Amino acid sequence: MSSWKAGIWDGFIRLYDYKTKKFPKGLVPDLIDWAQSQEYRIEIKGEGFKHFRDVIPFDPDSYDLPFPPYDYQVDAVKRLLTKKRQLILSPTASGKSLIAYMTCRALDEHKILIIVPTVSLVTQLASDFEDYSKNSSWSQEESVHKIFSGKEKYTNKPITISTWQSVFSLPAEHFEQFDAVICDEVHLATGASISKIMEKCTNAKIRLGLTGTLTDCKTNEMVLVGHFGPVFRMITTAELMAQGKVSDLMIRAIILKHKGKLPAMQYADEMDYLVRHQARNEFITRLVKDLKGNTLVLFQYVEKHGRVLEKMFKEHTGKEVHFVYGGTDADTRENVRKITEQRDGVIILASTQVFSTGVSIKKLHNVVFASPTKSKIRILQSIGRTLRLHDSKAVATLYDIGDDLRSGKKALNHTLKHFTERLKTYMAEQFTVKTLELEI
Repeated sequence: MSSWKAGIWDGFIRLYDYKTKKFPKGLVPDLIDWAQSQEYRIEIKGEGFKHFRDVIPFDPDSYDLPFPPYDYQVDAVKRLLTKKRQLILSPTASGKSLIAYMTCRALDEHKILIIVPTVSLVTQLASDFEDYSKNSSWSQEESVHKIFSGKEKYTNKPITISTWQSVFSLPAEHFEQFDAVICDEVHLATGASISKIMEKCTNAKIRLGLTGTLTDCKTNEMVLVGHFGPVFRMITTAELMAQGKVSDLMIRAIILKHKGKLPAMQYADEMDYLVRHQARNEFITRLVKDLKGNTLVLFQYVEKHGRVLEKMFKEHTGKEVHFVYGGTDADTRENVRKITEQRDGVIILASTQVFSTGVSIKKLHNVVFASPTKSKIRILQSIGRTLRLHDSKAVATLYDIGDDLRSGKKALNHTLKHFTERLKTYMAEQFTVKTLELEI
C-alpha cells in the first residue's frame, strides 16, 4: 500500500493497513516467525484460518488427461489444495497451465477467476484447457468464459479467464462470487491494479500465483506473498533439461565491436544509436536468414527498429515474416502461433513486451535478441519461448547480441554492461554459453 501526499508518493510500500489494522494473510507465517524471534506471545483470534483445515479431494487420474502429469505438477496442486494459498515458482515450459487446469478440475463445484496480463494469454490458456480436456466429458466451451477488451464481463460459467485490465474497474460485488483466484505470470502483478483486484476477492479462500521468475526486489516479493501465500520453487530449468522435459539450450553470445571512436553516450542515446545502426541491422538480417527452423526475433521499439527490420527481412531473407506488436489483435496473434506450429522457416518479428510472456509455440527453434535488454525477468521469459519439446528440434538456440562501443580501455558502455549481466544470469541458470566477437 502506497502513501500519497499532495499527489506525490513518499517512496514507501506499506503492507500494513492502518485503517483496517490488518496485514495480508499470506504474510502471517512471516509475522509469526518474526514475533517468535522477538519472543512475543502470539494469539490468533476468529475464524480467519478455519478454511485451512478443509480437505479438497484431488484425483488427476479421473480427469482423462491426454498425457500423464509430471510428479512436480501433481505435488504443486496438492500443496495448494492443502495450504489454500501458494506462490508457485517454476520456469517457462514446465507446464504451469496444466497446474491451473488440474486446480480448476479439483475445484469443480467452485467459481474461479483466472487473471492474466495479456489478451494472448487469455486465448492461449483457454486453448490449453481445451487440449487437456479432449478425452474428457468436461467441456472448456461450456465451463470457461473469456474476458478482454469489448467482451461481456458477466457469465454463469464456473471459470472466468480475464486480463486484469478488463476487470480492474468492476465493483467489489462482482468479485464476491469467486471462491478461488489464479494469477498467471504473477511477477507482472506488482502494481496497484492487481492489489485492488485481490482486495475485492474477499471470498476467494484459495489463491494461486504462478510465475517463472521473481524480481530481485524483496518488497515486491512480499507483496505477492501477501496476496498468494509462500513461495514454492517447483523445479529449475536445469533440472527440466536433465530430465528431458524441455529442449536443451545453447546460448550464442555475440559481441559486436564497433569500429571508430564514439563519444560517451547516455543510455537512451546509446539505444537510439544501436537500433538505427545500418550495419548492425544488416548483420541481424543475415543471421536470421541463415538460421534453420522457425525463429522469434525480439525488438523494443516498434517504428524505429521493428518496422525497419520487417522491411529488411522481407526483402532479403526469402522467408515468411510475421510482425507482432501491441497493436496486433488477439485473433491475429493466435493465427501467427498456429501458422508457426504448422510450417518451417517462419520468422516472427515481435516486440519484447508482447512475445516474451505467455506465448506457447512448440515448433520454435531460435530466439534472437535484436534489441539490448536489462530485465532479468524478460530475459528468462524470452528464453522459455523456445524450450518446449518438439520432434523437429533437439537443441534450442538463443542469439544474444552485445555491443562494445569502447575505443581503447574505456569503461564498459551501458548496453555492454547489461550484456555482461545477462551472461551472469545464464551462468547462474547453468545454461551452455559460447561467445563470439565480431567487428562491425
